[in-house]
Amino acid sequence: MYYGHVIDGRSPDNVFNFQTKSVHRLFDALSESQRQKALVNGNSGELYPSVQLRSEEKIPGLAAADLSADQHALVQSVMRDLLAPFRREDAEEAMNILRRTGGIDHLRLSFYMDRRQNDPSQWTFWRIEGPGFVWNYRVLPHVHCYVNIGVNHNA
Repeated sequence: MYYGHVIDGRSPDNVFNFQTKSVHRLFDALSESQRQKALVNGNSGELYPSVQLRSEEKIPGLAAADLSADQHALVQSVMRDLLAPFRREDAEEAMNILRRTGGIDHLRLSFYMDRRQNDPSQWTFWRIEGPGFVWNYRVLPHVHCYVNIGVNHNA
């Protein structure tokens, strides 16, 4: 699935700004050592190749299993915000697939830094990924989001 908006994802005029703000709350709650694990140089790519399901050992970033209880609650809040625009039955199906493929503890969080960017809080992409779940979200210069939720039979 794809969705987007032509306005900068950090702008209050972007219709998906609430998702960017939700992820920023999570990023801001990470310790410095957690941020170092979560920050990735470059970008995660776009279009279909960016959301192919892969096995856990190939997924970069910070493991959600390594988060504290309050940070884990923020991941759950982000998940609710990501799924909020969709029909309840579709959101429930996505969460059921996530549970069947290991749950939130099997997700990894990554924030992609453009090489020209010096401020670690101004990442251009963020990504939540697990064995059956990829939410690949470009914030700058405008929102492009590619999503794949399903069971990875090739992992």
